Amino acid sequence: MKKFKVKKGTVVKLTVMSTLLLSGLPLSNVYAQDGIIDISAISDVRWCGEIPGYGTYPQRALKSITLEYSDEVDQSNLDETDFTVEDLDFTGEDAKLIVEDVSVSGKNVILDVDTHNSAGVLIAPNGNFRKYVSHFKVVQNDDVNDKEGNNLSVKGTEKEFDQTKITNYAADEFKDLIVDSQNSNNKIYVKYYLPKNYDSSKKYPMVVHHTGGGQHYRTDTPDATKYGKDNYGVELDIDLTPKTFSVDAPEDTIMVTIQCLANNKPENYSPGKDINQIVKYFIDNYAVDTDRIYAVGNSQGGLDLSEAVYLHPEYYAAYLPCNTSIIMGDKSSTETEAYKKTVEYCQAYADNEVAIWFHRGENDFTGSYSEVTIPYDILVQQYKNNGYSDEQVNNLVKQTKYSDQDFENVGSEYYHGATGLMCLDSNAINWVYQQTREIETQSIVKEYNPTDRDGNSKIATSAFIYDATSKMDENTESVTNTPTYLIYPDHKLNEMGATNLLKELGIVNHLDKYATKAIIVNPLSTEYTNEDNDEWLKVLDTVTVLNLKVIGIGNGATFVNQYVSQKDWAISGIMSYGGQKGEKAKYSVPTYVSNSNVDVVEDYVSANSATKESEKDGLTTYVNSNNNYERVVASKNQETLATAFQNAWKNIFSKNGRLGNIGGTFYSMPTSKERAYEYTDFIDLERDGFVRNVVKYDLNGNGKDNLWYEYLPESTLNSQKGSVPVVVMLHGNGNDPRTQFETNGFAKVAKENNIILIEPEWQGTLLNGKFEAMTTDDSSGSQNDIVSMIDYLKNKYPQIDSSRIYIEGLSRGGLNSVNIGLTQSDVFAAVGTHSCGTQEGFYDILDNMVEKNKDKIDMPFYFVAGTQDHFIPISDYGKDSQVLKTIQLYQKLNGMKETAYSDLNSQDSKYFGIKLDNYGNIKNNGLCKIIGGTLSNDKGVMMSLNAVEDWGHWNYEPTAKLMWDFFSHYSRVDGTLYIDGISTNPTEPSDTKKPSTTNTNVTMTTNKSSKKVKTGDDTEVTALIGMMILAGGTICMIKRKKES
Repeated sequence: MKKFKVKKGTVVKLTVMSTLLLSGLPLSNVYAQDGIIDISAISDVRWCGEIPGYGTYPQRALKSITLEYSDEVDQSNLDETDFTVEDLDFTGEDAKLIVEDVSVSGKNVILDVDTHNSAGVLIAPNGNFRKYVSHFKVVQNDDVNDKEGNNLSVKGTEKEFDQTKITNYAADEFKDLIVDSQNSNNKIYVKYYLPKNYDSSKKYPMVVHHTGGGQHYRTDTPDATKYGKDNYGVELDIDLTPKTFSVDAPEDTIMVTIQCLANNKPENYSPGKDINQIVKYFIDNYAVDTDRIYAVGNSQGGLDLSEAVYLHPEYYAAYLPCNTSIIMGDKSSTETEAYKKTVEYCQAYADNEVAIWFHRGENDFTGSYSEVTIPYDILVQQYKNNGYSDEQVNNLVKQTKYSDQDFENVGSEYYHGATGLMCLDSNAINWVYQQTREIETQSIVKEYNPTDRDGNSKIATSAFIYDATSKMDENTESVTNTPTYLIYPDHKLNEMGATNLLKELGIVNHLDKYATKAIIVNPLSTEYTNEDNDEWLKVLDTVTVLNLKVIGIGNGATFVNQYVSQKDWAISGIMSYGGQKGEKAKYSVPTYVSNSNVDVVEDYVSANSATKESEKDGLTTYVNSNNNYERVVASKNQETLATAFQNAWKNIFSKNGRLGNIGGTFYSMPTSKERAYEYTDFIDLERDGFVRNVVKYDLNGNGKDNLWYEYLPESTLNSQKGSVPVVVMLHGNGNDPRTQFETNGFAKVAKENNIILIEPEWQGTLLNGKFEAMTTDDSSGSQNDIVSMIDYLKNKYPQIDSSRIYIEGLSRGGLNSVNIGLTQSDVFAAVGTHSCGTQEGFYDILDNMVEKNKDKIDMPFYFVAGTQDHFIPISDYGKDSQVLKTIQLYQKLNGMKETAYSDLNSQDSKYFGIKLDNYGNIKNNGLCKIIGGTLSNDKGVMMSLNAVEDWGHWNYEPTAKLMWDFFSHYSRVDGTLYIDGISTNPTEPSDTKKPSTTNTNVTMTTNKSSKKVKTGDDTEVTALIGMMILAGGTICMIKRKKES
């Protein structure tokens, strides 16, 4: 008879047993005694207690064992002492695991176990490899009975099992992915988890994990038979993070854990690039919410992820560096490489609004905690510099320091294990899922690296460009005089940092509107130095523009205030945001100052010789009473960058441009050459009261449209019939057909004198020949669609005074105006040309035309050019000089004595060599002196010849007013020319339609009269001069009209 232990229910059991024996039933039916029929186990990543080697790192270990019996088990007599679990890779007491609890579920007895030393841990002792061959034994220390008291398994029963029967309910949910690196000759090892019921039509947050260096992919196995040939996937068994953000995540999450290489690394290996390759792979192939991608890095894995987040911060909404710093190394000084690199990384994070939460142990033996205070402090300051409030910064930058007690509370003395504590912190996990990206994730800039003819870089600094010039089409509001921006940021930016700075400025739509560009210029090192001062001139030489704006932000603004201001001759406007005091600017420059101390404002006010004009809405305006361009506007408000730029545009940038055409032609001289720059007007169509019509119309019926622009001052829209004069303006060779309106000064003149301005695309080169040319022979023949356009306009606008149609042009457009004035003389009341005469190939054709018309037609002619125009040198006294030939043709047409080459004498007039009436200086409001005079026939018809001293080959804006003053005296009816309403044909009565815009300060003269032309000073002169460059593009009200 078996001797039973005395336990509850013993008497009942003995009574039943005795009854069975007396009945004669076989004992086999009483004692099934099949023992443990089957056994299974579950492992989990958990805190494992104090383990030699890797201490208390969370690792994969045996968690529970299920023993299956033949019938339902009675639990009443079972407790944790009834079973022993041994790890057969160990001996003695070291082999025993701790049985913490025993429970019953039907036929199953479940043992909850914990590790003891290394027993039960399914990881190699060094923590780097998964243990593939591991044997365990369960010893039953007492009988196991069913609920009827029958014995199911006797005391001493043993059952061995191995790891092949162990399941891991977290790790087994992960799938394998091994891909070739695009960056170097290696493979990238990935494990990933997709939520249950994954739906590709939805969007899921994604967590990207990279574990510690020991668990990086390696093949240096200590025992291939036991631990396998490599450690692929070991991070699932030794790190709580994959489980925390997969099966235990607070919401469905795509979890990706990446093993970078621990050994056998190829040349140029970059773990950060490999990580980002995998991130991009999942973005492209899975339902990833790209606004909610999070990174968790542990120890060395954190350093690698720091690089990944730096390289592509636009991918990540949040990053948790655990047991690690951003950059390891000596940061004892701001001059160390580790410190500078930390600054660079942190600035990229802040510029791209990556939320960061550091986790580490106070006594981490690696010392990483002592190093985290530096990146933490840098991040906090950078976010504040970027305009974030304290509340925002406190949410975006966090750090948790775990005390020794925090570790010991979970049974750990391994203080380099903060990742596990982070995974146990629900506040940290919930914070992660609350982060979302709200800024640009796609780069809109490109590297800016202009090169010379030999392919050498022109600049040493890194820079990025947003170039919208390719967006220019016939409807773009401004082209030739549109502003170009050089932006100096607070610190060195990467590509996404530059993108987000443009977004923060709110400047992208502005750049698109004007089809222009902005260049973000980084400091050469981590901060601006004297070397950047020299680099400024190199950068300046990469832009040839009529309207250059400079924006400085933070330290970039200080650099602009301190250094750029001393070499500011080419700048048409500055926005200084948040910078410190520098030096008084060498040249006056219109400036907007925001978020800066008053001493910054004072320097610019002094440079512009400005005084306070007004104060409104927190903006104080200072203006030079002698020069309205020279102004400073200072904001007393705390402005965002976008608000500051809007105010800078409205109050400073949209007012003017600046052109370096003094001393030579601007596009033939380096911008870095110091010289005086001429202020020019910037025409804002809506502000300045213009309506622009973009007309595309087939003038000759051949199926291809012509193009022209109509600029109508609002005052002309309802003018009386036949009351409004027209000036047709012809652009230079290859120029855009908006050039003259933007740069010749006639916009302001038209506004003041009620003139319609027309600028045709006469050459047909715009947009790769999209529109047909209006002349193919430079207006030297009888067929000319410019004339057809004028006929069309007369029918379209009844307010046009057909007797007062004038034409002018620049360079080759000036050649056309010269030619058309001779070939279509009956159409125009007067002709003007800037920086050009006719050319040798047209002399004979034009001379024949003049011979036919010289007794029939008179043509007032206005000529102006710069004395530094090396393309059309007016001081060239050569026999075949363009200037001389042009003058001779118009002298002949107007019945004047032709000036022979032999008659030229610089004593008669310095630049023309011709004796001129009223020769002398002509007052104008520009920087350059104008010297000119007139020739007249006996009818009083004049030719006005003018030279702009020291000016190159381009429009000179002040001459527009002078040219109009000249034009306004002339009208033509049925071919007959009228001067101030008086016919030049003595047989005809005077025209009663006297021009309404005649300048009352100018009196016309003839050779028969002693009357003299008076200008603004006491010099006797008839020459009234045209065109200064209107600075930059236009904000306009466009009426786009397709006419047919």
